Amino acid sequence: MKKLLVFAMALALLFCMSSWAMAEVKVGADLRLEVSWANHDDDWDNVDEYFGLEEFGNQTSRFKITYLSDDKKFYGYYEVGAYSRDDGNTVSVRRYELTYRWDGGELMMGQDYDIGDLWWPAQNLRDSQSMIGYGKHYLVRNEQVRLTLGKQYKIMFNIADPYKGSVWAGGHTYHTLPLVGVAADLQFGNVRLNPWINFENVQWEDGNDSDSYNSWDMGLQIRGDFGLIGFIVSGSYGVNTKQSTPVVTSSPLVINNEVDEDVYQWNIWAELRIGGLALGYGYVSASRDDWDEDPWRQGAYASYVIPFGPMSFTPEIVWFDDGEDQNEVEQGEAIYFGVLCRMVF
Repeated sequence: MKKLLVFAMALALLFCMSSWAMAEVKVGADLRLEVSWANHDDDWDNVDEYFGLEEFGNQTSRFKITYLSDDKKFYGYYEVGAYSRDDGNTVSVRRYELTYRWDGGELMMGQDYDIGDLWWPAQNLRDSQSMIGYGKHYLVRNEQVRLTLGKQYKIMFNIADPYKGSVWAGGHTYHTLPLVGVAADLQFGNVRLNPWINFENVQWEDGNDSDSYNSWDMGLQIRGDFGLIGFIVSGSYGVNTKQSTPVVTSSPLVINNEVDEDVYQWNIWAELRIGGLALGYGYVSASRDDWDEDPWRQGAYASYVIPFGPMSFTPEIVWFDDGEDQNEVEQGEAIYFGVLCRMVF
């Protein structure tokens, strides 16, 4: 709590001092509270079926500072997340960016979402799960330099801090090149497309041997917005994926400290929006030649946003099915229901 108070005071001081010299400085927040219950089957935690209060706390509230120069060419953004008591009441950096804009493009430097993470499911419960690990690919917010060219048809290039770690015994793992990615944001009337791909190479050596493997992730998102009705369909494919929550620890098979087989993973999720109602489903599966079974997960949700002045309330029900692991062992199911309260200013 003391850390948060100090941070809030620093924001206020920065705002007051900066407003004299800067064109536009804003301080804002996205405050969140989740209250949810869940019913878990026998396989979920390797215990008997149980029902209980799952979450009653801050769902990663965010505090933000934005800066925009007089000529609109320079933009700055800084965002920290304040976590719940169950997470130690900690505060940490989520995003920041330093951006230079011109007619037809921009150059951004900072920590941000991957260029393939333009759109997200409206699923909230389980501490902003957003179907991550249940069909939604997520490549973590990462330090990067991103160049965007175009207006209606945008092309994005980025280099970023590599994400994959070691799969070898002993020795030293390193990256010679940063992660590289290419994506597009293409608008055709009410429909937008976001194809994307990124790549990194992971290397290893000890006193006698060396080896390496490649990590690829690619996908396509399609979004339609027709006012009252909207939809998103998203699919992705990864080879030794960099996703933060793969179905299993998605590392290549290493035999005698040499990479022998790759891991392949497929993700898909879709959402239909009708006014404030969102209905969605996701599925993910992976494969490797030495596994007995292709592990998989799936989930589905329904949520409804109820505006209430500057606040909103979103009741939701979501089903998580952890499917089977690579050894054909059932991982369990859970049904969550509850409400997310928000105030954005």
